[in-house]
Amino acid sequence: MIIVAIGAVSMALLNGANWGWASGRIIACWVTAVVATVAFVISSNRSEAPVVDPKLFRSRVFTSANLAIVVAATIFGMRLLAMSLFLQQSWHWSTISTGLAIAPGPAAILVASFVGQRFNERLRVGVVVAFGFFLVAVGQILMIVSLHHVHSYAKAILPGWILIGMGFGFSIPTIIGSATHDLPAELSASGSAVVNSARQIGGVFGASILVVILGSAAVTGDTTRYYDLWWLAAGLCAVAAILSLGLTPAQPPEEGDAASQTESELVDLAVGPMP
Repeated sequence: MIIVAIGAVSMALLNGANWGWASGRIIACWVTAVVATVAFVISSNRSEAPVVDPKLFRSRVFTSANLAIVVAATIFGMRLLAMSLFLQQSWHWSTISTGLAIAPGPAAILVASFVGQRFNERLRVGVVVAFGFFLVAVGQILMIVSLHHVHSYAKAILPGWILIGMGFGFSIPTIIGSATHDLPAELSASGSAVVNSARQIGGVFGASILVVILGSAAVTGDTTRYYDLWWLAAGLCAVAAILSLGLTPAQPPEEGDAASQTESELVDLAVGPMP
């Protein structure tokens, strides 16, 4: 049922402009999403072996992690695809040039993810994640302001793009690494699966929102629409930062804790493909 709900929301977002936001089909999509979500919650609470155990969400850390990762993945999905479209459609760069221009961002994620794990040993987890989202917002705003005055990748895009990558490197691996900290050992595996599913859901929302805001600008290259999308991304960073404050566990992780993951696993989760 949760797949039906997500599909209905995505369909409404993707087709709202063409069908009309007040059309019967769009309203049907929203109603379907609500009904499917309610049905999923009810069935999960009544089932002896639910797909998603409601007990997982008794943990403040786990609940905060899932909410934060959905918002983070939404921002990530919006940003990565938007940058590719912007360079190709607005600046008319080739596919290869665009790929090379995007590469510094993921590279910054890789570096910052290792640094972030060191910070987690000394600072509160929620603070590290919130700082990561702060960097993403600053990088995004820097890019928007710079592009209004300079038509140069090195001066207008690269500095902000690296800050954005560093911010995601601090936030996403830390969210995933701390999500199952407070869960009982028997629920840690399913909890890890749920938080990674939430990451994929955020990616779907990010791509859908991008389509809604850009509209024909994805083809025409109208820069105004891109700026609107990026301002929204910066605003969502504030939401994600607030959600991340609930991530700090009540007790520090013990050696061998089920929530602990190797740094290589965290990096893979941070830079892995999103829908």
